[in-house]
Amino acid sequence: MDTKVFCDYFVDVTGYDAMEEKRAQRLTDKVVDELCSIRRQRGLTQQDIADATGIKRANIARIEGKHHAPSIDSLMRYS
Repeated sequence: MDTKVFCDYFVDVTGYDAMEEKRAQRLTDKVVDELCSIRRQRGLTQQDIADATGIKRANIARIEGKHHAPSIDSLMRYS
């Protein structure tokens, strides 16, 4: 009989959380890529987005460069 102890369940749960986090990050990356693509297609600069959203231009650059995980609120304002 296979008996699990608490630490075995903990590993199972943390592994699941890590998978979900990676999945969420991939989805966020796709959204950011799409927003950046649309911005460029429309001939807008990062400063144009910053002015329209109230998000600092440096933070727009961090989001687009994937150096910063944006909040849902930031993504909504950007879009």
